[in-house]
This record gives sequence, C-alpha cells and structure tokens, in this order.
Amino acid sequence: MPSHYNFPAICLSANKEPCLIRLRLGEQQFLQNNLGTGSNPHLTITLSKNGPGWNPYTIDYGAMGEIPTPKTNDPDWSSWNIYDENQNYYGTFTLSKKEVSDTEYTLAYSANGSAYSLEGINFPFDEATQTYGISVNNIIQPTPGDGPFPNTPRATPACYNNTTLPITLATIGKDIVADRRPIKLKGVVRCSLEWNQKGQYLSPEDIAEMAKQGATTIRIPLNQNSWFSSADADTKGSYKQIIDAMIAEATKHGMAVILDLHRTKDGQQSSMANKESLIFWQQVAEAYKAFGTVIFELFNEPVGIDQNTWLNGNNAEYVGMQQLYDAVRGTGAQNPVIVNGLDFGYDLSFVNDTFCVKGQNIIYGTHPYNEKGLPGYSGQGGDITHCLAGIYGKYPVIATEFGDNIADDYQSDAWKANYNYYVGAGNTFDQLGIHYTGFAWWIQPGQPQFPVLIDGDWSNPKPAWGGEFVFANMQRSPGTNFFNLPAPEQTVNQASARFQPTYHPPIRLNPVSTKKPEPSRSFWARLFHCCVPPGTRPENNGQTDQHQPPTISAR
Repeated sequence: MPSHYNFPAICLSANKEPCLIRLRLGEQQFLQNNLGTGSNPHLTITLSKNGPGWNPYTIDYGAMGEIPTPKTNDPDWSSWNIYDENQNYYGTFTLSKKEVSDTEYTLAYSANGSAYSLEGINFPFDEATQTYGISVNNIIQPTPGDGPFPNTPRATPACYNNTTLPITLATIGKDIVADRRPIKLKGVVRCSLEWNQKGQYLSPEDIAEMAKQGATTIRIPLNQNSWFSSADADTKGSYKQIIDAMIAEATKHGMAVILDLHRTKDGQQSSMANKESLIFWQQVAEAYKAFGTVIFELFNEPVGIDQNTWLNGNNAEYVGMQQLYDAVRGTGAQNPVIVNGLDFGYDLSFVNDTFCVKGQNIIYGTHPYNEKGLPGYSGQGGDITHCLAGIYGKYPVIATEFGDNIADDYQSDAWKANYNYYVGAGNTFDQLGIHYTGFAWWIQPGQPQFPVLIDGDWSNPKPAWGGEFVFANMQRSPGTNFFNLPAPEQTVNQASARFQPTYHPPIRLNPVSTKKPEPSRSFWARLFHCCVPPGTRPENNGQTDQHQPPTISAR
C-alpha cells in the first residue's frame, strides 16, 4: 500500500463506540463489500444518507459500488447501513470530509446500540482499481433465545387499576369508549418490528419512556412474514414473544396497543393486503381477542388501487378491508379495528353511508403527511375537512401516522407546518376530536425526515423535531388515563350491555351546512353506523374481490 494512504488497517469497536479511520482518496473511488463470507449471515451495505444527486442503493456481498461525490460545492459525505438477509441491522459507517478542499475522508463506524454489530473492520485500498474494500474480523449476533424482553411474563388482559375487572375499548358513534365512557387516545409509533424480527433498541425501559412522555397508546407495525415464521409466544426472543411482551409492558404502564399490519408480500410494503393477510388476522385476532385494550389496524397504507379494491379486494392479488374485517370478526374478536384510507392511508373522502366497511367497533384511520390535509390542500382527498366529510361525527377517527418526511423541508422551518397545524397552535386534532399516534418513536441521527420524534441516546431519549410539538400537545391536552377510571359497577351478566352502542347525530364539519341526517336510515343502520339498505339488519356478509400496485414510500 502506498505510504501516503495513512490510515490503520483495522478499526476495533468491541465496545460499540464509533471508531475513526483516516483515508486519502482520489477523484473517483469505489467501495467493495467483503463483509463476512456471503452466508450466515449474508451482509449487504445500503447507501442511506448521501450528498445531492445520489439516490440510495445497495451493494451486495462481493459487489462494488461508487462512493458518492457531491455535485455541488458541499463536502463529500455518505452513510451506509449494514443489514443481513433477515433485515437485522449491524450498524452504520459514514465516510465524510470536513471541508470541500480536503483530500482526506474520515470514516466512522457505530453499531448504534444494535444487538448485531461488527468488530475489527478493515478498509484496504487497491490503488490500481481505486477501490476500497470493507471486511470484518468478527460478526456479533445475539445468542439464540435472547430477546429484548427475556424477563417479561406473558401478557394478560388489562384491568382497571386495583381491580380484576377487564377494560374493554369499543366505539359508540364518534367516540372511542372504555366501557361506555368516551376516551382520547394519544400515543406514538414504535417501529422496527416491521423490518427486524428482533426489533431494534427495544426494552422495558424504552416502553416506560413513552408513557413518561405522555403516551397512552403504542402502535406496533408488524411484518406478516415474520409472524408466520415465528416460534410461539412462549419461546423467548421469538417474534411473537416480543410482540406479546410489548403488549404486557404497555399494559403495565397504562397504554393501549395498536397492532398494525405494516408489511406483507416478501416482507415489504405493498399496495394492499393479500390473501395471506386473512390468515394473519385470524391468528392475531384469535391470540388477542380477550384483550380489551388491543386494537387491530387492518392494513397500514393502501395506495395505487381503486376504491372497489380497497373495500372488496380483487380476484388476483389483493383482499379488501371488508374481508380483513370479516377475518377478525370470524374469530369472535370484538376488538376495535382501524380502517385506513387510500393514497398512503390518507384519503377517506370516498367513504360514506353507502360505501363503507359493514360492521361495528370500526375506527377510520388517516395518515396526513406533509401538506396533506392542510388548508388549501388540493391533492387526493383534499383538506382534512373534505377528507373526513363522509364519516365525521359517525365514526371515531385516528391519525396513526402524520408529520413531515421530506428531507428538504428540514433545511428550513417548512417541516413545522404539518406539526403546528395538527398538534401545535392549530390544534386541529383536538378541535376535531381526532385521536393520534405520532410517527415515530425512533432515533435516526442526521435524518429527522424519517420522521423522528426523539433524539439523543436510547437510554435517555429527548423530544426532538416533530416530537417537540407532539409531546407538548400531550402535556397540554393529555390522552385519557383510562386505566385509572373508576371500574364500572356491574356483574358479569351485565357486561354485554357495554357493547350496545347508541346513536350520535352526525356533527357537520361545515358550520353553514343545513343538510340533516337522512330520516330513512333504519334503526340498525343508525345504531351501528354501517351501510345497509333501510330496514335491513347488518350481517357480516362476505364480499368478493378487484385491481394494480405502484412504488411504496420508504416509511
């Protein structure tokens, strides 16, 4: 190796602290992935944070890719995430220059607290090909059977504090209720189980921190394939055990849980749920139908499909929301379910009395990201009042994701518009009675557009970026601590009365509207707010299926 390439051959990171390597590079450099042996594990490196004009891409084991150079006068920089074939995360290394004129890069590696990591990273340089290789002396993986919740007992149904009376969440008209008493859900999305079978940075302390910040709800995005391949919930460290433990820890801290079907086909996001999703929901509902504070979010973000496919599926690839709902109810589970709209979950403008999911205990969900829903928004679904016009006052509404995920917005204060309108000075969610879970309880250094709500260290996370708005809202106008509500005075034989909803006349978003509720709606249609012809009691009639998919966002 030429003497002017003055960097050490090995970077030790046994304590998982960032390690620095000094590199002197030429005009155009390449990086070859030599991590491990290509199997058990098969490691890939993915460009994530990078300079202008470079899109993310992945370098497979044994392959080579170009190191990004800026197309502006900014210093060179790029960050690379390391994953295995099961999407377990092994840390990040960053290549950067401090000044444009520098000929020397600084390379730093950190495992960022992951249970998977690398020890002894090598970066030899081949001058003939202008290529740097990345290899490793030791690959650290958790011992089989380990997991983030090894000492958490199996979850049990939530009860009112100091009683053995179970809490049962349901819907009555526009309200989510705890045994007929209206409550407000406010919480956060705890991601990572959608892409990692063990999750990342999960712990009992992590969940306690969410409650400490004011969350009364935790939304857990799930991966359908990981559920199917998991050992049972009694096996420590299994996917199902981790989910069960999160429910147990959330219950311990007085939080409801939303189980969200986030990824389906090949473990990735798709346009809509598939036929295997029916089996997924049958299994999940069977496991947690006795848990009155567990809510089922049927599918994360429908996109690129028509309204009929959204509701009834098609005869090829997709199933609709009605079929997913029926799969849950077919187990006997009466847990509330969340039905998200089109256009990445945002658009509910097409849902009305005659075009909707038939059933009860239904909450409609929306994902108003970026400009979506803001005053004057003219995209699909329109502003938030137009988006919800057909369901407002008839069903509860929850925003299970919202925020700003556009990187350029964080170069100025543009990112604040969404948070300010919904949970800041605009206070739109509270004014309209919309429940929410902020996306996401996640630390992603240098990438607030994830979007993140916290920053700092996982052992002591602090509100950051959108989190400053979200957690301030929770302090100013807290979600309901329904675990502390007085237990209802009733016998077991009277408990069924809790499920009998009452009719609430629709509340019109437009104050000048004089349109009245249609008097021809039948008693049962008004009672359950479902779309059936007058004089017909709703049943769980199966629906047939129809569609086409596009590119899904990185969320």
